[in-house]
Amino acid sequence: MDAIRTYTMNSSDMSPRRSVSTEDFALKARFEEMASRFAKAPASQLDLPIAHWAVASDRRLPFALLDRTVRQITTASYEHLLATPGVGRKKFASLVMLLQRASEIAMPAVETAAVAAPADSLAMHQPVFDPELVSQVMWAEWQETVRRHHLENESLGHLAPSLQTLPTVIWSKQLGAYLRYTIDELRSLKTHGDKRVTAVLEVFHLVHSILADSTRSPRVLAQLTPAFVPPIELWLHNVLSSEELPSVQDVRQHLVLPLLNQIERDAGETVHRLAAGRLGIEAFPEGVRDQALELGVTRARIYQLLETCGDVMRVRWPAGRWMFKLLIQKIQSRASDSEVLDLLESLQWLLYPTRRTHTVAEPAIA
Repeated sequence: MDAIRTYTMNSSDMSPRRSVSTEDFALKARFEEMASRFAKAPASQLDLPIAHWAVASDRRLPFALLDRTVRQITTASYEHLLATPGVGRKKFASLVMLLQRASEIAMPAVETAAVAAPADSLAMHQPVFDPELVSQVMWAEWQETVRRHHLENESLGHLAPSLQTLPTVIWSKQLGAYLRYTIDELRSLKTHGDKRVTAVLEVFHLVHSILADSTRSPRVLAQLTPAFVPPIELWLHNVLSSEELPSVQDVRQHLVLPLLNQIERDAGETVHRLAAGRLGIEAFPEGVRDQALELGVTRARIYQLLETCGDVMRVRWPAGRWMFKLLIQKIQSRASDSEVLDLLESLQWLLYPTRRTHTVAEPAIA
């Protein structure tokens, strides 16, 4: 329904002229409500430009006002701001939306636009992530969390939820490489399209969601690691410290299958199928020639796909190389069961090859 408007009559020509609308009253009331919320806001929030709360998906932004601080906007009158050239009611409504977003963070925030906790309790630790809703304020908070916990040297590939969403050329890129950029500068990097920017933001968001409320201790160091690693390392430590050797079934259950599951998560179903076939998990071990015929590709392509397994482990679990070596050495010195040794050596060749014929170049950030 159209807004109800009142009119006055011009005495000279008796033509109707709009004076005030209910839209004006509502917009003014909303602005004044938002402005009053900042009376007790921290100075650090008041002195930031309102543009810090804009995100990529925002429309009809009041560009003429974006460089003004929250303090300048909230202490100005509605009429003064609305009279700014290029600022109409729709753009002013967007300004009020930015103030709303800023107030949720400054008062302080309980939720942000990029984090919405699902109702399912099992998913409470996996907040919804939307790169289009990341503002400069959010990005600055995520950067500060990385700095506070000294995670600058952590690689994107080590912490990414899945390597399938992360371009291969930045698997080894360190988080510290992105600490000098604003959100707008990150999105405008020549070597970073939407997919790459989204992947970077997702890693920072994940780190922040885990460590945001943690205070760095000089005696306790926060260390992030992929979830599949601790159970495997615990099993390996127990095996290496035990007098008994693991059975083939133990190796499959506690080592092979968890690692293959991670390969599927990070490299996809095709690579997982090839890796499982080479190890003979579901049937007899498959040769590269047979796998090439099955997929209709060259043997070189099969080797290239299998090399992805080594690329994954190089960023996900680099320490696994040495733990594999220790386990194989122990079994070689005492084993009478060659089946266990054959399986471990095949898995080592797949995940931690000693020779690599293919390396991935990593371009510098422009």
